[in-house]
Amino acid sequence: MGKQLILIATFMVTTGLSGCATAPPEPSPQDLTNAIGSRFAGQPLQTMIERYGAPVRQMPLGDETIYTWVRENTMQFRTLRPTTVHCELDAYVTSAGIIRTIGVNGQGGACPTFMP
Repeated sequence: MGKQLILIATFMVTTGLSGCATAPPEPSPQDLTNAIGSRFAGQPLQTMIERYGAPVRQMPLGDETIYTWVRENTMQFRTLRPTTVHCELDAYVTSAGIIRTIGVNGQGGACPTFMP
């Protein structure tokens, strides 16, 4: 009976802990670039503005304009000190107002807020 109790207790503990270890990994900036690009490339700039709000800046680059959205998130890691993480989403837009391509650059914790 003692062996049976140990097996049951072990099963319950490992089953309970397995739920903690199965969180999906956070998407990388490249994964986000691909996901956002497949959703918005070829679309009018207005579609991104409707999804993310007004960009925080725009910068001309040749015949295109780069529109940038920024997200920040304060997180607390093992150090127990809050850390602010930062992510930027750039849309390269043609003179006709069509999104040509997307770029995502930043740190985990802030970038997933751009997932379409």
